[in-house]
Amino acid sequence: MVEVRRCRTGYAKWVALVALWSVLQLLCTGIVSAEVLAHWSFNEGSGTSTNSSVGGYTGTLVDFADTSTGAGNAVGSSGWTNSGSLNFDNTGGHVETDFSLAVLQNQSFSVEFIATHNDASLGWSSVTGRDSGKIFFLGKEGNSTRLHANLDAVDSPSQGLGRQFSDSATSICDGALHHVAVVFDDVNNTQKLYFDYELVGTLADVTGTLRCDGNLWIGRDALNGFGWDGYVSELRISQGVLTTDDFLQEVPEPSAFVLLGFGAFCLIARRRLKR
Repeated sequence: MVEVRRCRTGYAKWVALVALWSVLQLLCTGIVSAEVLAHWSFNEGSGTSTNSSVGGYTGTLVDFADTSTGAGNAVGSSGWTNSGSLNFDNTGGHVETDFSLAVLQNQSFSVEFIATHNDASLGWSSVTGRDSGKIFFLGKEGNSTRLHANLDAVDSPSQGLGRQFSDSATSICDGALHHVAVVFDDVNNTQKLYFDYELVGTLADVTGTLRCDGNLWIGRDALNGFGWDGYVSELRISQGVLTTDDFLQEVPEPSAFVLLGFGAFCLIARRRLKR
């Protein structure tokens, strides 16, 4: 009977330790506090539509050369890849979504994507756009490798809500995956541009009102027809001001604190089991 009680006690302690470790893991892995409005991961692999995992939004693939499985694996072809992304080749292929940009009006928001770009000589090249004759441009500057953000404003359409370039010779045209984020702070009137989790541009005194007519396009904009040339593996839009700890991760890595906590957990568990 004594041995049975000891066994039960040891099991209960083990369960408690596992629960404690789970809580620590949740606290230390960068939980996003802002509300995610839409998130495309492009995991369908084939077909003519791609769905957001949040909000029930749908994107329709338009003018892709081939939407069958693995059609876009080769550079220069457009369509689905086997690695969970869409390959855009700047020949018209794009995604038309039913996500209304009106959701973003009069509030802070963050837009981020993970993508590659294959052609530094290409002109203006857009990951995001809209279906109307207005600007919601996040992508590459014309005849340059720099990033560019231009969100059309109601009261200053020529300048935009935030007409912004990266403040360094940031190159997104090397064919490698990069994370890009634009964070608009409606309270402090700032817009920040991030490249691979580093701040590369800050725009102050941004006081315009976002022109929110139209739906989101991915891989092209309707106003100028600027197309993307490369892979897009994720695109996420969130309400609120995200920090680098909240951003999408290209390859999620545990923080040093989490690794330290896991080591302590294993040490404690080992000692408990020996008793």
